[in-house]
Amino acid sequence: MIKTTIIGMGKIGYLYDRNKNYKKVTHFSSIKKSNNFKIVSVVEKNNKVLNIFKNQNKIPAYNNIFEAIDNHQTELLVIACELNFNTLRMVIDKTNIKYILVEKPFIISKKNLQILRKLLIKNKISLTINFQRNFSNNYIKFFSRIKNGLIGNQLKCYCYFNKSFEINATHFLNLILLFNKKLVFIKKINKDCIYIKFNKVDAYFFNVEKKYNNNSMIIFGSKGKIEISSRPEKAKLYLLQKDKTYKNINILNYKKIIKLYEKFPQLCVLKNIYETIKFKKNSLVSMKHIMEYLNIMQKIKKIS
Repeated sequence: MIKTTIIGMGKIGYLYDRNKNYKKVTHFSSIKKSNNFKIVSVVEKNNKVLNIFKNQNKIPAYNNIFEAIDNHQTELLVIACELNFNTLRMVIDKTNIKYILVEKPFIISKKNLQILRKLLIKNKISLTINFQRNFSNNYIKFFSRIKNGLIGNQLKCYCYFNKSFEINATHFLNLILLFNKKLVFIKKINKDCIYIKFNKVDAYFFNVEKKYNNNSMIIFGSKGKIEISSRPEKAKLYLLQKDKTYKNINILNYKKIIKLYEKFPQLCVLKNIYETIKFKKNSLVSMKHIMEYLNIMQKIKKIS
């Protein structure tokens, strides 16, 4: 079993498990469900949260990251909170971990990005951000079809999100990078819109705040369009029918609904991590993909 340490026992790390009316799966519960991982320690700096965890679990809990890792020979480190880059740097350089899974938001400067890349290569450590869609076979197959011209080659994306870009819009940015990675430029149109131009995609990100409860993405191409919603998780595919026109305007006819999400998507992430550590397989998400994503995020933070 892969020895795992979780840093951050807040909402997404652990506390959501205590709310029976909340359906979001925490890192703690998803790892406990997997037969291939064992949580050997947790870290939490907030003593109130730490005591809540200690009262309900027998797993060793610490305030100090290095004690939690070194005392239990941690292989997988799950970071479910904001972590100072210097601390992360020391963890990579001074411990024997093999894989790091980072929760969003995760943004670092251009200088630190280069340092991070060199450290990961030097210490032979894999790092990925917890974008569950990247590990879903349904998403991988579907977006490879988009990349291969399912709805055309020159695309326009309209992404609608609430709250902050770092929390919700990052999911759509990550999806775009699955089928188009060559960044041209980034421009802030106004306080509610960011335009990102890729070589084959024009992407507009709109912060709709409280106007909509849902986050959604629409991708237009010369052959049709795709609508992706996150709650429920599905995609609607529309293809242009050349034989049906009205006043010289092509009508997009409904084609089909594509279910994209697995029942327990976090287990897809853990399965790939297990295979990467145990069998030295390549991660489904390359370091290049992660570095490109982080590069764009630090540019967005700079203009926001």
